[in-house]
Amino acid sequence: SCNAKDAGFDVTAIEMNRQCVDFLTNVVGVKAIESSDPASTMRAMDEQFDVIALWHSLEHLPEPWIVLQSAAKRLAPGGILLVAVPNIESYDFAALKSKWVHLDAPRHLFFYTAGSLQRLCTTIGLETLELSTSDRLSQILSVNAWCERADSIIPIKYVRKLLGLVMYQFAKRKSKGHGSGLTAVFVNPG
Repeated sequence: SCNAKDAGFDVTAIEMNRQCVDFLTNVVGVKAIESSDPASTMRAMDEQFDVIALWHSLEHLPEPWIVLQSAAKRLAPGGILLVAVPNIESYDFAALKSKWVHLDAPRHLFFYTAGSLQRLCTTIGLETLELSTSDRLSQILSVNAWCERADSIIPIKYVRKLLGLVMYQFAKRKSKGHGSGLTAVFVNPG
């Protein structure tokens, strides 16, 4: 929100935590709406948005497909929808299985593959501009996954960090650069 505001965007945020809403409003200086139902909140809005970002939030929602539908309806023609979620198709998940930190049960309720996210967004009228599992965030999430795994194996702080980085380098070769995150950019062709 702060970066978007600094870039000149008029920012509206939907946040379920009252303290976060207060922070966004009083410190960051953006319009923040307190709601645990972003789909209904967006449906009640009149304005159209040039950009809607669902940044590592969909996986936490009980009905993320309804949130995506509501977001698509709030996009202005040519508007962009940015989505980032954990990459359930990653080598990291395949190798670590239940130990994959980004599984994050029970907080993460749903996961999308690149194909299923793309199909859903196409069904609701959006066009895909980009899908990536090798962007910088995806790589950071992969490093984090392997360092978290090392933390559970080795009790010595600096040794476990080194082990995590070594495991990440091995995984990076096996994954061909596809990390633990999926970032997608869609457009409303309007």
